[in-house]
Amino acid sequence: MIGPIYAAPIQTCCDRSTVPIVKPIRIFQFILVTLLFALTCHTVSKDSPYGQTEAAAIWALFATFLLITLVDIVSQCGSDPIPDTPMFLFGVLGTLFFLMAAGDILIASRKNGITGIWRLMLAVILSITCALLFLLDVLLIFLYGY
Repeated sequence: MIGPIYAAPIQTCCDRSTVPIVKPIRIFQFILVTLLFALTCHTVSKDSPYGQTEAAAIWALFATFLLITLVDIVSQCGSDPIPDTPMFLFGVLGTLFFLMAAGDILIASRKNGITGIWRLMLAVILSITCALLFLLDVLLIFLYGY
């Protein structure tokens, strides 16, 4: 007599333990920085209230943070995320630089004869929101090793 037949467990094509997970806060940071970058390009191209050095500095800030957040998201999808220490420092710098950018944009909006003030106020709001997201990221890394 032959004993009971045991079937091997059925394996699915997508095992939940191997699916790469991207931290949601980084996706929101990427979206906000992308919006800021696009808004800055639009603002600089039409009746720019910024001087040349201000425009270049703000554009470079947003482009750099856009690139680094994109690299972080791609590396998380590849299951090899950037370690917490560099991301902690990146978050601290992001908080400081985006608050400074919001202040600079606010100062630029106070000049006489500025048209399209809604673009500048939207950029200030997005910059402060982005700074708060970077601060939240720093706190999550510091408290929970997120």
